[in-house]
Amino acid sequence: MNTQIQLQSPFVLVIFGATGDLAQRKLVPALFHLFMKRLLPEHFFIVGFSRREYSTQDLRDFYSEAIKKYDTGHPFDPALWDQFCGKIYYQPGNFAQNHGYIKLIEMLKQFDTHLNACVPRFFYLATPPDQYADILKFLHETKLSEGCGQGSDKWTKVMIEKPFGRSLADAQALDKKLAQTFKEAQIYRIDHYLGKETVQNILAFRYGNTIFEPVWNSQFIDHVQITIAETLGVETRGNFYEGVGALRDMAQSHLLELMTAIATESPAHYDAEGIRAARAKTIAQINCFQPEEVEDNVVRGQYGSSVILASEARPGSETDSGVVTSFLPRMTNNIKAYREEPNVDPNSNTETFVALKLTLDNTRWRGIPFYLRTGKRLLKKAAEISVVFKAPTLKMFDSRQVAAVANVLTFHLEPNEGITVTLNAKKIGLTTVFEQVPMSFDYNKKEVLANPYERLLLDAMKGEQTLFTRTDEVLASWQLMATITSVWAKTPPQFPNYVVGSWGPKEADELIEKDGRSWLLK
Repeated sequence: MNTQIQLQSPFVLVIFGATGDLAQRKLVPALFHLFMKRLLPEHFFIVGFSRREYSTQDLRDFYSEAIKKYDTGHPFDPALWDQFCGKIYYQPGNFAQNHGYIKLIEMLKQFDTHLNACVPRFFYLATPPDQYADILKFLHETKLSEGCGQGSDKWTKVMIEKPFGRSLADAQALDKKLAQTFKEAQIYRIDHYLGKETVQNILAFRYGNTIFEPVWNSQFIDHVQITIAETLGVETRGNFYEGVGALRDMAQSHLLELMTAIATESPAHYDAEGIRAARAKTIAQINCFQPEEVEDNVVRGQYGSSVILASEARPGSETDSGVVTSFLPRMTNNIKAYREEPNVDPNSNTETFVALKLTLDNTRWRGIPFYLRTGKRLLKKAAEISVVFKAPTLKMFDSRQVAAVANVLTFHLEPNEGITVTLNAKKIGLTTVFEQVPMSFDYNKKEVLANPYERLLLDAMKGEQTLFTRTDEVLASWQLMATITSVWAKTPPQFPNYVVGSWGPKEADELIEKDGRSWLLK
């Protein structure tokens, strides 16, 4: 039974970049799911704003094809889709010219007149980050940002996608631009990992079970591993990804947010500001690297072509390009190297893989390493967090020391969502030998997990900011990345350095193995 409360207030959602990947793959399906669940109000309007010379019917047709192509895992009701499409409108316009914004004002006034009300406006920036400044500029200059109740901030909100800038200076400039037009209470910075059901369950699991709080510290925990692995390459996102890379695209946002889910202290207050303040404090406590520490604690990689004949390369062998083929399945199709992808510089030094070893400067976590990694074209798609406890040495009844394997608590974020705890138990028999026994929780596979954007869109419309990052949190994360990017800019890498279907460059294994540990996800 759905316990969510239906929104009552009408709204208009303007999607800048309405024909882009994010809108058609994530936003429109999420809005349609909310509509099918009867969580949206009776009256609402979705306005697409993009440079394509579309009509409203063109955009409706475009989304009709997209929903069939990208939303195959959810039930589809044609009759409800037709009703939903009737809520979609289109306004063509160049993001850097005011003409389209003036026409948009006229369209929004028609909605106000139709309902005889001042309809709240939500602006979603689903564009590449380099277009944020132009959009914010014209929202401010045309007073679209003020809504129809000119001068009142209660009528508008802005939703903005990560990455929030491409450097510390860029993030500070973007933050200043946002602050010129909107108050912090109106700004919803979206990192969709915070909207995932499994990520929200980490906090529920930690704070809802008293058995974990006494051991959630450096006395009992050995280390933490966080992996986000993708099998796909950049596909059609070469223009966006080039010059951004895995560090900015994934580490600065997703990986750090997952780290805070594990490491954040109990907030002073369990409300939006209390939880957001606790997250920001945790990121600020991550030890920043000195320039000379970057090489020992950060690994970057870029995938090469699978044309390195897999049938001729044996596991563990080294190819002419210097790539160690620790995992190299037989491939019949040539998968392009990153430098061969569309809209990518053939001499690009943009990284498609990054691994980091981070530590926190606080009493609970001091000295405990967090190993983070993410990459494209890896062996399999997976996202998981493993909290590895210290291995016990037990004194049994006959006073002999019997070794047992470390307990591991793993949060499986995708594709098989759930939680697993490995425990040690005596193996059946006449000798004292331990074996690992998993205890698992899996989500009910009969119920499709909600698209994270469903939760984020609904929360933004309700004014609930818990799952959205705050400005101090964003700037602290960029401060951490600043030294890394500065050192990398002065030391050109030897790319490519890993093959498709591997777990990244060999240096990523060495990063954790030199500490006497190994990656659990293989």
